[in-house]
Amino acid sequence: MKDLEEKILSDPINKNIFTLIRDSSSSIYLVGGYIRDLIVGIENNDRDYVLEGYGAWDFAKRVAGFLKGTFVGLDKKRDMARVVIDDRTLDFSGTSGKPIKEDLKRRDFTINSIAWSPSRRIIDPLNGITDIKSGVIRAVKKENLQEDPLRLLRAYRISAELKMDIETETLKFITESSHLLSNASGERVSSELFLLLRSPQSFIYVLGASKTGILDAIFPELTRTKDIPPQGIHYLNVYEHSLEVLKKIEILFQELPGYVVNHLKEEISSTITRFSILKLGGILHDIGKPITWEINHEGKYTFNDHERVGAELVESISERLKFSNNTTENLKSIVKLHSKPLNLVKEFPNDKRGLYRYFRELDNYLIDITVHSIADIRSMRFKKEDLRIKEALLVEVLENYKKYKIKDETTPAILKGDDIIRILKIKAGPEVGKKLKMIREAQLLGEIRTKEEAIEYLREL
Repeated sequence: MKDLEEKILSDPINKNIFTLIRDSSSSIYLVGGYIRDLIVGIENNDRDYVLEGYGAWDFAKRVAGFLKGTFVGLDKKRDMARVVIDDRTLDFSGTSGKPIKEDLKRRDFTINSIAWSPSRRIIDPLNGITDIKSGVIRAVKKENLQEDPLRLLRAYRISAELKMDIETETLKFITESSHLLSNASGERVSSELFLLLRSPQSFIYVLGASKTGILDAIFPELTRTKDIPPQGIHYLNVYEHSLEVLKKIEILFQELPGYVVNHLKEEISSTITRFSILKLGGILHDIGKPITWEINHEGKYTFNDHERVGAELVESISERLKFSNNTTENLKSIVKLHSKPLNLVKEFPNDKRGLYRYFRELDNYLIDITVHSIADIRSMRFKKEDLRIKEALLVEVLENYKKYKIKDETTPAILKGDDIIRILKIKAGPEVGKKLKMIREAQLLGEIRTKEEAIEYLREL
């Protein structure tokens, strides 16, 4: 534990807080995930401090002033406050007059029930350090999980982050209590969910969450997809297929070219990347199927317009889980447009004009949707050669889109809106925009190269 103490005491923020507390009658402890991560060997900017007794709210104000941070009052009645300093979050809470060991026994998992103070050093009443070394996530007790149902999902998030196993009795507690997760606030569920999806192999843990009912509690809309059995090239029921798409997306990520990887790493909203949204899109892409499911006279399943219906369901899910507008729009686009790439490859590469229009239509979402489509077909039972051809065409779409974007960004426009108005003697309006798009399309296709050719083309239109 010597290394642990050196890391704690060498941290400037910790040193300042331990200095400030000397003027107080309270004892202060670092607890929870910060201590756990230091033991594991992970640097964590966020930390929790517990004051034995009362006064956490007022002490947090002192810390904010001394360290020039931002004070955020969380719950004055429960003596909980936060200080934000750049990218660091410091949470402060009191023990309501109880000893620190009692506070630790109210926590979620033994690995989070460890405390450290300058005077008493390590306090580990529930043998959390042993569980950390064994790679085990063990609930302190069932009632603690039920008291805050978000802890049920957190078990999987921590498991994914630290590659630890949830022990058998805790899995039993989670299964028995999973329905309670629907009572947790949307913002908190969303936060834990996207932290889980940030894991490179989140499929393993999402699958585990599905077996205990956690996934159904978060997405009741997904549960109905279990009722649609396999048929044709779909060798899994729709629910299983959706999880398989998530798995294939994560495998595919290792094979993608650099420009696609960089696109998917783009942050859409705070800490949420395109890749995490794409993975959630894989889970939810077919949620419109139960509503649109019909069986035709040949006994074949049809799901007409399931993409649009699914996008509408995503709208209500996003509202419930308080997704940001950017996250919602990206997720809706994946669900609504996920069938487009497969429809496109039936025509590609014969219709280059149609391909360019497709690029313009999907533009910001084209890479995401095409990657999803490759994962989708990998989750079906195509003949090996059919799969190879389809996948090669989709990869070619990505390559052609890359060339199109480079050409579009580096080729100056031949005509502007004012030129269109003057040449055709029309008023400003939507018609001008349409003509500009047609001129741009012809220019990128190499059909016109000069201003004179553009004017002639425009007059012929």
